[in-house]
Amino acid sequence: MGSSLNSRQHAQRSVLVVFRSSGQLVGSAASFPWLRQGIHENAAPREGFQTTLVGEPFALGKHAMADSNNCARIVLTTVSSPEEADQLARTLVEERLVACATLLPAVQSVYRWQGAVETATETMLLLKTAAEQLPALEARLHALHSYETPEFLVLRVEAGSRGYLDWLAAGLRQP
Repeated sequence: MGSSLNSRQHAQRSVLVVFRSSGQLVGSAASFPWLRQGIHENAAPREGFQTTLVGEPFALGKHAMADSNNCARIVLTTVSSPEEADQLARTLVEERLVACATLLPAVQSVYRWQGAVETATETMLLLKTAAEQLPALEARLHALHSYETPEFLVLRVEAGSRGYLDWLAAGLRQP
């Protein structure tokens, strides 16, 4: 279904509207395009429906949602063992290239390597960092990593709690 709000506008408003009919939950603004227009024009919902404004969860003081223009990034990489993951994580945090490393042990990877399909149990790391750290982080990860071609995939963080993003930035090297 089409939307009258783009994702950035929706994130900025962050209002959840729930519809009930005869006490049963029947949908939200995303499910009822006929009401989206009414929400913005303060029109009443269709007969038989009760509109409940649940709140604006990301507009509350210190918990405000940070703008989508933030520079936070999550880097994915895998290593061959939990011990290697721990050492890599500690080094990158100590060197302030990442603010946090989350280790996910025992992930199964299926991949093609040198012409053959391989399977391996690995440990995945989710490395929380900022865009300006990426060149130094990539170089350091390649220097420390045991794999010939380590995974280095960067995901842009669309939004996050302001407090967490401020904490993340404070834990990194200043450029």
